[in-house]
Amino acid sequence: MAPPSIRPPGPPLRAQNAFVVYGGVRDRNVIHVVAWNSWATVDGPENWTSYNGIEVDPYYVWVFGKGGIACVSHASLINCRQGKIARPRWIYHDFDKQFRAPEVKSLFPCVDGTLLVGMLGDIYTADYQINRQAGRVVTSAWTKRGGDAKQVIKMPIPAWSVLKSLEANLENA
Repeated sequence: MAPPSIRPPGPPLRAQNAFVVYGGVRDRNVIHVVAWNSWATVDGPENWTSYNGIEVDPYYVWVFGKGGIACVSHASLINCRQGKIARPRWIYHDFDKQFRAPEVKSLFPCVDGTLLVGMLGDIYTADYQINRQAGRVVTSAWTKRGGDAKQVIKMPIPAWSVLKSLEANLENA
């Protein structure tokens, strides 16, 4: 389960038995939202002209590209799609000064509260929190992991907690 610092209020989308599909077209700044047997387009992040890709987690839709990283809650996209609000409430990430306007080529938001990105010819990770009031994705310092990738995915290791407890028991024996 995701840490409370990254979850918006309310249940995740999958708990609502709603079937929603998101899509995008590279080099455009709209999100296609298909729900309830109809589709609509919703504006992407303000002041962006395009993005490289979309990722979806149980709470947010993430876009990334030359503008960096931005996310929006499923509820905000659906409310905009239904005409209840004029624009979705995008939440933006401000990169550290060590990165001058990096183009994010690949992004994977992880349920453990970390972001995995491919940018500047390397792979980086950082812990993150969502500050909804400020409209910002706040990260720890980015850690360079090496390698170059066109797409990154971080998968949970189901037995990791068992391995860690075994290691602790062996150290205490």
